[in-house]
Amino acid sequence: LKMARVVICRHGTSLWNLEKRWQGEKDIDLAPEGEEQAHKQAEQFTELGIHFNAVHSTDLKRGYRTAEILAATDGLAPVADARLRECSLGVWEGMHRNEIKGPQYAHIFERLNAMPHEERIHTAYFDGLETPFDMATRARAAAMDAIQTCGSGSCVLIITHSTIMEALLAVEHGHHFEGISMRNLAWFEWAIDANDSSQPPVLTRTDGITFS
Repeated sequence: LKMARVVICRHGTSLWNLEKRWQGEKDIDLAPEGEEQAHKQAEQFTELGIHFNAVHSTDLKRGYRTAEILAATDGLAPVADARLRECSLGVWEGMHRNEIKGPQYAHIFERLNAMPHEERIHTAYFDGLETPFDMATRARAAAMDAIQTCGSGSCVLIITHSTIMEALLAVEHGHHFEGISMRNLAWFEWAIDANDSSQPPVLTRTDGITFS
């Protein structure tokens, strides 16, 4: 059986990434730097011999514009899917990273960082927000739907957000959620059995992601 491949990639640098403000569901434009990064990433995929049969993207602008640039190489238009959008970050949306990581909220990160893995992936930053497990479940379903449409042997590109990618790497592959960091346009690749969604995806490579 020929496995399908899924490349899951973070959007390019947005205007708020430049300002170091956390975005969540806020719909912020891709920065000119982000457009340039996406064009360079398209070239890298071509150099690696990676071509896509379909491109599915978060419906938020910073991701969808990234997807448009990457899809153009293969003459495709991205399909927007709200299941790939960033999670809500509650009161943190729009705040500067230094404030979020400052003394006011330090107890939240300390508590989450100390949790056993299984407890952490089922715990949200704040009550009423999604857990890493919730995020991974919806994003994995979107990826599986895309692969089942294209079939075995296909390669699908998914454009999403850092917290969603961190959730997938934590939930599906056991990485410490707080210990994952990535650049804009970081990506990882899965091999998936397109005919059996119950089989776990195999992580075949990562680029621009660090684990601690």
